[in-house]
Amino acid sequence: MITFNLLRNAKFCRWCKSHKLKTEFYAWNNVTCRSCYLKRGRLTSKVRARRSHLKHRQGRMDETRQLKTFVINSLGGVCACCGISEIELLTIDHLGPRGTGAKHRRETCNNRYLYKDIIRQGLPRDKFRVMCFNCNISLGIFGYCPHDKIACDLERIMCA
Repeated sequence: MITFNLLRNAKFCRWCKSHKLKTEFYAWNNVTCRSCYLKRGRLTSKVRARRSHLKHRQGRMDETRQLKTFVINSLGGVCACCGISEIELLTIDHLGPRGTGAKHRRETCNNRYLYKDIIRQGLPRDKFRVMCFNCNISLGIFGYCPHDKIACDLERIMCA
C-alpha cells in the first residue's frame, strides 16, 4: 500500500528522467519538475539573447559591407596605385598631412561611421582615394608604395 500511495502522488519529469512528488511540479506543468523548468527557462533565455545578438551583429556587418561597396565604387572602385579592383582588398586612403586618417578614424569610432561620414561629406575626391590594403599600409609606414618604387627602378634601368 505504501508504494501505491507514493506512485499515486508522483510524476515523471521528462528532463531529469526521474520520478518526483507532485508537489515538486507546477500545477499547470505536467512535463517537467520545478527545478528543471527553471533551469530550462534560464537556458532558453540565454540562447534567445545570443541568437538575437548574432542576428543584430550580422545585420550591422551587412550594412557596413554595403556602405563600403558604395563608397569605394563612388570613389573609383580600383586602387589608385596598382589597379586592383577586388572589393575585399580595397580600403580608403586619406589624402592630406600624415596622421589625417588616424584622426578621422578616432573621431568616427568604426568603419561603418567612417563610411557614413564620407558619404555625408559628399564623397570628396580631394580628401579620399581608393587604395588596396598593401599599397595603403606601405604608404603609411614607409612613405612610398612598392609599385611606385618598381616603376622608378624600371625607369632608371630603361634610361641608363
